[in-house]
Amino acid sequence: MSKRKITYGETVKKMLRDAGANEALRSELVAVQVALARTTVQSVTVLIKLLKTSACRETQWLIGRVLGTIKDPRAIKPLMKAAIAPENEGYSCRFLWPLEKFDCTKHLDFFVRFILKADDPGEAVVACCHIILAMKGPFDAMEVKKSIRQLLGKSSSSTETDARVLLHAEHLTASAADHLMSAYFLQVARKFHGRNGTKGG
Repeated sequence: MSKRKITYGETVKKMLRDAGANEALRSELVAVQVALARTTVQSVTVLIKLLKTSACRETQWLIGRVLGTIKDPRAIKPLMKAAIAPENEGYSCRFLWPLEKFDCTKHLDFFVRFILKADDPGEAVVACCHIILAMKGPFDAMEVKKSIRQLLGKSSSSTETDARVLLHAEHLTASAADHLMSAYFLQVARKFHGRNGTKGG
């Protein structure tokens, strides 16, 4: 028998107990708790505002998880913005992983640029690759072709990273490029067969 999934309300209560005398964290967690008690639409609005003002990493992690679960598209741009904010350098993955739950096709260029600019193939790059793998299309022809070329041409400038980690990063970026190629091939095939009145996959 599988374990019952812990709710976010229960998670907040546990985090509040663990926060101890950290008043800043406690204050933010209480605000999240109040937001979760509202309707889904209202709660997303409040959580997005909290995400922009939160100073505690624990709260940011929690808000990201909640927004990813709710899957309200209004959360996509705020999460993207938080991922590249200078104050969140080194913590980008907290804001990127929730985006795996969305179809971010319209923002393909953002995630490709993030991968290309990354000096180290860390968790944030892994998250970006998974976000690309979750994209369903349709893709802009010029953009997707450029993205495929860039991903396949990506090479790490890090000399200190373990060879296995580098290989894993290359595998992921190649997988992301392969996904884009496959999706775009099907997109073109459907258009071609549609125009020619022939049956296609």
